[in-house]
Amino acid sequence: QVQQRINAAQLRLSVANAKQAMARWELEQAQAELNKATRLDPGDIELNTAMAEYQVRKAYRDLRDEGDSLRGKGRHGDAIVKFREARRSIEGTPIDTEEITRRLQDTEFDSLIARARHAMDSRQWKRAKSLLKTAQSMRNNGTVQKMLDEVNAHYDDI
Repeated sequence: QVQQRINAAQLRLSVANAKQAMARWELEQAQAELNKATRLDPGDIELNTAMAEYQVRKAYRDLRDEGDSLRGKGRHGDAIVKFREARRSIEGTPIDTEEITRRLQDTEFDSLIARARHAMDSRQWKRAKSLLKTAQSMRNNGTVQKMLDEVNAHYDDI
């Protein structure tokens, strides 16, 4: 009886520690705490709820990190797919989607700029202008305007 109470208290502490670690995105620490709790009572409902949250957070982080890696390699289309999967993985959860939405928008913008540069290099001025106008609607900055100015200077070449 006393040991059961001790085990129950240890389980609650481990689950609470795991939740705090997850809130800080310290998923390795969360996993260690959840493993401790699982050894005490693998059928505990609160533990299983925390395990489910851990799985969602881990899947999200892995997809996000894979997207970051692909974006770093200039594989914008593949990165966009991963970021969209990451965002879908946390829809309907209390996890904030702002971070992944920002990454997705940044990557979509980068993709438009890269495709516009390629079109400009290929002297496809109409295509370049269209891509740049789309990019400008997302983010109007000096880079986009400079590229549009260059396209407009060559637009008579069409």
